[in-house]
Amino acid sequence: MSEAERPAAAYALSVVGVGVQVLAAILMVPMGLWMWNAWSGMMSMMGARGTNFFLPLNGGWIAGWIGLSVAVIVASIIGIFWMNSSDLERIRTGSTLVLIASLLAFPTMWGLFIGSLLMFIGGILGLTWMPRASKE
Repeated sequence: MSEAERPAAAYALSVVGVGVQVLAAILMVPMGLWMWNAWSGMMSMMGARGTNFFLPLNGGWIAGWIGLSVAVIVASIIGIFWMNSSDLERIRTGSTLVLIASLLAFPTMWGLFIGSLLMFIGGILGLTWMPRASKE
């Protein structure tokens, strides 16, 4: 395999997909915090004074969502760097990592699932990509 042979389409789709995932994470953190504050305000308006039973659950849910989003984005970036290699085994490993991260990202990025879909397609293309046979 020559130095220039790499799965360019898989790499490009995965990079765009991760970019959309980062945008979704940036948009969802303020929305999640707003929902948490709205819930706590609604509970106080209904007369739930003192300890709110649901408040720790909502706060833990937001923290878990943020943690999963960060893990998905970091795993995707590592996979993309490995996909841009000229070593076939490393390309396969990176594509598998991007594919797994895309499947984990489907439930975390509400509404912007196009990023997960692009990463999924990029991972499949990276796994099925084969270098051209040399003419020697």
